[in-house]
Amino acid sequence: MPTKQPTAPWRPARPLLTAQQGAQAVGLSVPAFWKQVKERRLPAPVYPAPRAPRWFEDELVATITKTRALPADAMAARRALRPGQAGTVSRSVPLVDGC
Repeated sequence: MPTKQPTAPWRPARPLLTAQQGAQAVGLSVPAFWKQVKERRLPAPVYPAPRAPRWFEDELVATITKTRALPADAMAARRALRPGQAGTVSRSVPLVDGC
């Protein structure tokens, strides 16, 4: 008689997270997580059942990754717009001694 191989538990291809799990995944408290969702800084939930909001884990991670990259991109853009060359100081108003 052949023996049955143990099977791994079923896991969805795109895991769904509760609000508490989603907040933990992005490093926020649950109220702050809901505020970010309301302000559309985080993706809107899907509802597999009434009163059961869930978020796709990959969407939350992608949003947070993109959001954390924004300050570095903004800083690089500001540096590119600065007048003059790197390492030199450019002043539009001359300095006056003794004032």
